[in-house]
Amino acid sequence: MTDPIIEYNNCNVTQDCKGLSITGGYIYRGPHQPWQGTYFFGDWSSTFSTKDGRLYAATRSGNKWTMEDVKAVNMPDFNAYVLGFGQDGQGNVYVMASVTTGPVGAQDKIYKIVPGE
Repeated sequence: MTDPIIEYNNCNVTQDCKGLSITGGYIYRGPHQPWQGTYFFGDWSSTFSTKDGRLYAATRSGNKWTMEDVKAVNMPDFNAYVLGFGQDGQGNVYVMASVTTGPVGAQDKIYKIVPGE
């Protein structure tokens, strides 16, 4: 066991928080060089009643990791629950999202995370 590389407060416990449930992601290995080695992940939502999924990027410098919010240009109005992540053969990262909390005929979506130009 090793110590966590990133930690944040859970919204069930405190107002100063990032989400309810971390959704693991992938290390970017696609063609955009500045993102090489960046770990993309997310959080399902900050509340159970609102589709407020969050996307994050973690980067490593030496032995220290930092995290920042992701605002991908192709998802300007991202407003969904984060379900999972995927990666294609070229190393690009995708996020799977839903507008509802369960299997009730909702429209789910897959987004490719792309850099701004």
